[in-house]
Amino acid sequence: MYPPRGIRGCGPRRPVWFRDFTDYVTKANEEIVIVAQMETKEAAENIKEIISVKGLDATIIGPADLSASLGLLGHPESPKVYEVIEKVLAAHERTNIIPGIASTPKKC
Repeated sequence: MYPPRGIRGCGPRRPVWFRDFTDYVTKANEEIVIVAQMETKEAAENIKEIISVKGLDATIIGPADLSASLGLLGHPESPKVYEVIEKVLAAHERTNIIPGIASTPKKC
């Protein structure tokens, strides 16, 4: 988020090529989508806290990185990875946070 709502730097180059700078940063806080990447065992363990962060719009699971974090490098189709993915997805139920997945393991 740009000030005064956040601390994001005010140096957007490409977004303002065809817009007025002040207009862009004024509207950007309402238009920007905030997505958390879920790529580690720790992120999965803390999913409820992560999805409770104010302003978060969505999450995206990275199965390859998640599998590596779980000690299963190169095996995103492992049953253990699916178990963790299911836990992350279940935590989204009855929230307004949209879950996604960066790539689809064979089983999904």
